[in-house]
Amino acid sequence: MKHKIKIGATEKSALRSVFIKPISMVLSLLYTPALLAYLGDEKYGVWATILSVISWVNYCDIGIGNGLRNILTVSLTEKNYERAKRTVSTAYICLTGISLFVLAILLISVKLVNWNTLFNTDIDINVTLLISFVFICVNFVLALCNTLLYALQKSELVSLQSVFVQLINIISVYVLQRISSGNLVLLAITFGASSLLVYMSTTFNLLRNKKYLRPSFKCFDKKMVKDINQLGLKFFIAQIAFVVLYTTDNIIVSKYFGAAQVTPFSLVDKVFNIGYSVFAAFLIPYWSKTTAELASHNFDGIRKYFRNLNILALFFSCGCIAVAFIFRPVVNAWLGKTIEFSNELIGVMCIYYCIYSFCGVSSPIINGLGAVNGVMLLGIFQGIVNIPLSIYLATDGGLGIVGVRFATLILVSIGAVYQFIYFYYTLNKLEKKETLRSGGLHE
Repeated sequence: MKHKIKIGATEKSALRSVFIKPISMVLSLLYTPALLAYLGDEKYGVWATILSVISWVNYCDIGIGNGLRNILTVSLTEKNYERAKRTVSTAYICLTGISLFVLAILLISVKLVNWNTLFNTDIDINVTLLISFVFICVNFVLALCNTLLYALQKSELVSLQSVFVQLINIISVYVLQRISSGNLVLLAITFGASSLLVYMSTTFNLLRNKKYLRPSFKCFDKKMVKDINQLGLKFFIAQIAFVVLYTTDNIIVSKYFGAAQVTPFSLVDKVFNIGYSVFAAFLIPYWSKTTAELASHNFDGIRKYFRNLNILALFFSCGCIAVAFIFRPVVNAWLGKTIEFSNELIGVMCIYYCIYSFCGVSSPIINGLGAVNGVMLLGIFQGIVNIPLSIYLATDGGLGIVGVRFATLILVSIGAVYQFIYFYYTLNKLEKKETLRSGGLHE
């Protein structure tokens, strides 16, 4: 008698996300050379740096999104829909207030901060920043639909949203090529509007079908603010530290070596990141699934997830090494022009993504366990050390732009070992606590 292999909801969601990713990869492969041709080397570098800056806004929610994700996942697992509605309503209202506050600060910064000096460019970017800041703050709130989808364990729909955003962006660039030349203002408008349209559509459809997730002023609960922030604030501190670690490289390169040098740096990063995004798509459901398994006290299941995903990371690393050997001819053919990429930059970026993949396995599962304290301390350490170490290795160390990513590589390597140990420490601690509790109940 043949036995059918059963695939759980999490694995199905992960597989759907992975199947969607090739579409995303193709769109990205089309978008990058089109954008580079439209903007040119220097403006492309400026735009990549602007994206690094506006991405910071996504981490200004004081951890509300991540706090909501864990609490909502437990509420839905327990079918406590009344608590789910209060949690969602409280999160939306709080995040709207934060978004307005952040927007006010950003608008003031456009007037007070000399962004051209910071970016080391003569290109006027104030209007572009102004438009980008407005869109990112609006999308900041609308993007909570992603958190709801994660809690519902429908991460494949988040990946599908990304495909639609990319599709709109690539169509926009081809249209812009026919009506203008290297216009950063028009690019900022189309880039922000693409996310706005997709998030609004998803939010409308999701809340129309899931009435218990519809936010309401009547369901705002001050007590839920504390519950969300108690966990969310720790996520926030960790996020701020990690944003310093992962999004300041382009700014450092632009500041010390010029905006044009951001182009080869960001392109090498993008090539390896395209492959990583497929790997990461498979990991997405495991945050909420880990939270659900923890609520059911299925510790062996969590260990199994962790073990299997680390094996997957090993295969991904082999893929990265293969890409490094064929990188230069393939990428120059893809871009339709010759760009100088140093062997050192390609090698460091390859090793970085190999090691980063193991961090990618640990992070969602540790977050799903709600064990943020250790990750928060790691992030603070990495965030404090990253910028001065990057600047030192790039300038005094004589490594140039390679030194910027090499510094991040060193810190990510430390983090990979730390997170591996911290996962097993945390899970064993939680399992022991549950065993003692269960034993006490039986007595």
